[in-house]
Amino acid sequence: MITSGCQPTQPFFYNEDGDLSHYLDMATQVEFPDLESCPLPDAQNSQEPLSVIHADPGQPWDLTLEEVISISLNNSKVIRTIAQVRDPSLWVTSLETFKKGAQVDPTDVRLLDEWGWLHYQLDEYRDAQEVLENAVTIDKEAWSPRSHLAATYFQRTQYEDSIASFKQALELMNATFDADHYCVTAKTLSCDRLVQAYITLGYAYRQLKQCAPSGLGAFRKALIIRPDNPGAQGGYNQCAEDLGTPVPRTPTPRP
Repeated sequence: MITSGCQPTQPFFYNEDGDLSHYLDMATQVEFPDLESCPLPDAQNSQEPLSVIHADPGQPWDLTLEEVISISLNNSKVIRTIAQVRDPSLWVTSLETFKKGAQVDPTDVRLLDEWGWLHYQLDEYRDAQEVLENAVTIDKEAWSPRSHLAATYFQRTQYEDSIASFKQALELMNATFDADHYCVTAKTLSCDRLVQAYITLGYAYRQLKQCAPSGLGAFRKALIIRPDNPGAQGGYNQCAEDLGTPVPRTPTPRP
């Protein structure tokens, strides 16, 4: 008895000999990229872990418990990024974490910066100001806490302090990574903060009736970097209207 069923016709190829070994040889060849990628610093700078084969513990460090905790906090990606948690219900817990970290190492500027900014996000501007002022006192060359402090001053209507702090932060940003030129083409979080710093600086000048030339200059800086930013364009237009001048055109970005 012959059983019928699905019997598809197999394809035929011209000059096909049925030997697929040459395809297999080509498919299993190892290909190397043209460029060598640098390893991550976390992997490159770490020591080989202890194992049965590698049993040499190396030279032990004579550290106190406080030093161990401080080093751990400084190298913890969780601590450094905890202020970026999107769920507001977790922010209170994050504040306690930052507070305990600061008790262990009160000179950790990165931790203080994130802690102060978390207070800012919770509209706790007085607490934010206290923490961020401590951070900029410890490290006068750190632009991030100084920029956050300037934004905090603005929210507390301390416009003159906000302007002075923003100007210092912008100067440090340009000294650190040539921000005004780099950010014309770069799309990074630091560049977003640069643009926002110029915008808030412009509004601080406007609050003090100083649109010309300082306020317009700050908004223009932001528009050169991000011509499509609505906050910068809106502030620029408001200053122009305050001065009774025609609404200016968006500046053309230049490298």
